[in-house]
Amino acid sequence: MYKSVEKVISEYVFAVGNFQFRIKGRITEKLGGGLNTQQPFTWSVSHYYKLNKDAPGPTFPAKTECATKDEAERLLYTYMRGFTDIAEPNNFY
Repeated sequence: MYKSVEKVISEYVFAVGNFQFRIKGRITEKLGGGLNTQQPFTWSVSHYYKLNKDAPGPTFPAKTECATKDEAERLLYTYMRGFTDIAEPNNFY
C-alpha cells in the first residue's frame, strides 16, 4: 500500500552551460490525502548547482512546496536562472 501519490503536472528540460546532459525540472501535485494540504504543488530538479568549485556543497532551493502551480513554476525558473557550470545530481529526482 502506498502512503501518497503525486501527479506530474509539468516537466521541463533545460540546456545549461557546456554540460553534455540536460537538467530536468518537474512540477507535481499531491493527490488523495495530499489535497488537504495548503501547499499541494512541489517542484524538483535533476541536478543542483554549486556557486563555485570551492563551495562546500550545492545550493539547494529554499522552498519547493507551493500553493499554486504558477508559484512552483516561478520558483523552478528562478532556481534555474542561478545555475552555474558546476552541477551535482539530485539522488532523489
